[in-house]
Amino acid sequence: RWTDSMADIQGSKRKVPQPPFARLCVSDELGLLKVVDVPAGPEWKASSIVHVWGQPDKARGIHALAAPNIELQGHQDVLAVCRPGGLIQVLSARDGSSIAQFKGCHHPSSVQATSKQPVEARVLAFRQMSESLGLVSCTTSGHLHLFSQGSPEAQGGWTQSCAWQTASNVACMALSPDQGSVAVGGDGCQLQVWSLDSQQEVFKAKGAKPNRVGNVDLPHLTATTFLPGADSQLVLVGTVKHKLWLYDLRAGKRPQMDVAWGEAR
Repeated sequence: RWTDSMADIQGSKRKVPQPPFARLCVSDELGLLKVVDVPAGPEWKASSIVHVWGQPDKARGIHALAAPNIELQGHQDVLAVCRPGGLIQVLSARDGSSIAQFKGCHHPSSVQATSKQPVEARVLAFRQMSESLGLVSCTTSGHLHLFSQGSPEAQGGWTQSCAWQTASNVACMALSPDQGSVAVGGDGCQLQVWSLDSQQEVFKAKGAKPNRVGNVDLPHLTATTFLPGADSQLVLVGTVKHKLWLYDLRAGKRPQMDVAWGEAR
């Protein structure tokens, strides 16, 4: 409880406690979840860990962490994590307790797994369904999976609705603001955008144009996100060579902006 009642503080010199400016949740390779409060102000330098959930265990290290968008009404009190072995776990955002867990790396029936393709679920996002909450996961080998809340008897209430192959060697994924598509990319593959409704590729990027001496950056994307307020048509990606590429899905296959980020000059 962040505030006292007026009757409780009347005549007292105590200050009314202020809610934090932000509450963050971070994870690590030991499988711990840490809740960090940023004091009002914001006072970023005064941030502190207020809760630690779980026991240190490298065999249960967390590969990915997701929380619902704050606009998804009624679904703000859950988190989801990816653990080794393709395990996806849904947790309470109030105390870190387990709500459900299920396998998140089943291969599509049309795709044969190989020993060279790891099948760990590595990226994760919540999706708003018509009447419930959904989850989107993608493995390092590019298998995309959609899960929806169903009967409590089925995997703790979560069932896989569909799965298909996207890019290979995926390192990053982002869900569009309109919840209708995902962007994926990774080592050796350019940005791809897939429709979650049709399971079809709707955009595949080309790399940046060659520079003056003819060199072209090989694709190795490490991060991606849709920019808000653009009808889910602007996608920003980051590369292993500290570059940012901005794509307008309406304006062609090459990035409309190419910016070096953090390069010493």
